[in-house]
Amino acid sequence: MARSGLLRGVRPTTLLRSVLFTEELLHFCTIQVAVEGALDGFGQPTIKWEDETTDVPCRLNWRSVNEQLWQFEGVVADYKLFMDNEVNVPETRQIVDITDKDGVIVDAGPFDIISRQRFDTSPSAGYHHQELLLKRAARPGRGKG
Repeated sequence: MARSGLLRGVRPTTLLRSVLFTEELLHFCTIQVAVEGALDGFGQPTIKWEDETTDVPCRLNWRSVNEQLWQFEGVVADYKLFMDNEVNVPETRQIVDITDKDGVIVDAGPFDIISRQRFDTSPSAGYHHQELLLKRAARPGRGKG
């Protein structure tokens, strides 16, 4: 049976990125940046976290024990967070307030970014998405200081 003409002229990678991948981003998150706060009792600036970007489409996946054991270079992470490659999220940021489409908190975090890796669908397609490996931060609460 012949293919439908609806997709004629559309690169499969473009279609995958624009339709399938974005449909898989079931969650939204906030990216925070560390800034210097008030001085502590020793005269050193405290670090507080402020929202840098909110409502970022993403998808949080809990990692299985097998994934954790086979992780490259022995990095142990608890979660994977998928997002579009166009989002700028250096490893110095933290992730908080992961919500579903209705705004219900799935996990408030905070999460440290252990590593960030970009993936493409083919060598000539350019980057398709990025995966962040996350570890629950030892800091309590939402991460704001």
